[in-house]
Amino acid sequence: MKTERIFSILLSFCLICLVASCATTTISLTNNETSLNDVPLPEDIEIIEPDPALPDEIRAFSGKWSGTWFGGDGGLLKSVLIVEQINDKEAKVIYAWGDEPKWNTQAGYWRYIAKVNNQHREIKFQGVGRVFTFRIVKSGKLRGSMTDVGSGYYNTVTMKKVN
Repeated sequence: MKTERIFSILLSFCLICLVASCATTTISLTNNETSLNDVPLPEDIEIIEPDPALPDEIRAFSGKWSGTWFGGDGGLLKSVLIVEQINDKEAKVIYAWGDEPKWNTQAGYWRYIAKVNNQHREIKFQGVGRVFTFRIVKSGKLRGSMTDVGSGYYNTVTMKKVN
């Protein structure tokens, strides 16, 4: 069992190194929050450095974030939020997700213009019948929530910043 675990870790490391050496637009992490090639992203991602005059709490949204939504039915939806551009009123974002057969969900991504709420240090956008809200928490991570407009179903995710 211990040998299998070591082999699995070494194989994972080798795959990560191999993929990292290729030009790709797929987010990859080494801590199993997302796997390689699970979350498709557009090829034209452009993250623009926020204005230094913006509050640090708003500037902190800029960049790539990754995490997994957990469902009560055992479903796991790997997702990525990319904040390409942000100012004091709105943010240009890409929200991407992987496959989750339990939820009949196929991998994809959408671009949105999110509203920035300076008072609550959050960004919010609506798409495909769902409202997404993201806040930076004290740990420096991103706490997200999703509410299905039709059913009222609610779920949360914690994301961390990735390079």
